[in-house]
Amino acid sequence: MDYFIDKCGQTGDIARPNALTGFNDQPIFCLVAIGVADEPSFEEKLNRLKEKHSIRSNELKSSARRERTDFTYELVELVCTERYPFFLEVMDKKFFLATHITSCQLLPALRGLASDPKTHLFQNLVADYLFERMPDDVFAKFIEACLSPAHETLMAQLSALTEFARSDFGGEHVAVIVSDLATTAQKEYLEAYKKGRNNAFFDYLPVPDDNKYQKPVWILPNLSAFTNIYARINLYQRGNLKDARLIHDEQLQFDAILELSKKQAEALRERAAEMFTPHSDFNFRESACLSFVNSANSIGLQVADLLAGFCMRYVKDFFAARSSISPVAHRTYDLLRQFTDPNGGVVACLSFIRGISFLSVGLP
Repeated sequence: MDYFIDKCGQTGDIARPNALTGFNDQPIFCLVAIGVADEPSFEEKLNRLKEKHSIRSNELKSSARRERTDFTYELVELVCTERYPFFLEVMDKKFFLATHITSCQLLPALRGLASDPKTHLFQNLVADYLFERMPDDVFAKFIEACLSPAHETLMAQLSALTEFARSDFGGEHVAVIVSDLATTAQKEYLEAYKKGRNNAFFDYLPVPDDNKYQKPVWILPNLSAFTNIYARINLYQRGNLKDARLIHDEQLQFDAILELSKKQAEALRERAAEMFTPHSDFNFRESACLSFVNSANSIGLQVADLLAGFCMRYVKDFFAARSSISPVAHRTYDLLRQFTDPNGGVVACLSFIRGISFLSVGLP
């Protein structure tokens, strides 16, 4: 089985100056994988669909098809009714930042927290709170600390985080908890710093990845999305990956990082039980082949691009301009809901988005 993987909403790492001003009008990131056992047969079906809708372009592009809602609906109908396995990750980038503040500073592993579902649920609760209530200027200070890691930038961010939680009277019990956690983080950091650990600030920041040009990249949304989808494919394939191929759209800057991320996921082994992504299996017994291909040469990648583009725009509009969503787009999304079967793998969908079950289609 070949799994074609493409994304929409990618603007590189999200820890960058002015990121919070709409993330270059791409606040949502989406990654899609679609499994195809016979690409020539799949292409024949797509060609008939293109002919029906008078689409003459050789390459299907999400950006060019956004107005062809009827075509997108019938494409989704084809994927669902023909039971092509389909996996989707949708991510709100600001919420993703909140999860990193939570895991790196408020509830970090170095505090000896148990790796269990209850801890995971509590981390999500804290991240939800930060996403919903924390001012953008505190997020901006976290980004600044990532881009310019130092004692001064981390202290400025932790101080702003603590002050926000202390003064957030509307946050009730969660605000008190976050205030205590932030105060503890600041105290523990200062203790380490005063003991001579001048680089202790790195303990409270995400670990950057180096791209192929040896430049640090902070908080790439497609890394966790990619490994989550890989783990879902592993579950769907029941661990039999030696004949599976992951065919990803070309990633000129991030291909090496994705390859490393794949190897790290495969190396988890006994730690796989610590991963709490629903309907996934991080215990890799075999390894799938990963390659990067120009989408112009692959109908599978073009379909993944179309589906990722539809889902990204639908989610973005759902939260920002719901009245602008067309009836056909609603029916298209409802079709995904109707055919979701996380156990059978027709569609496996989970999101990091705001902790809202809206996107967890068909999942308990």
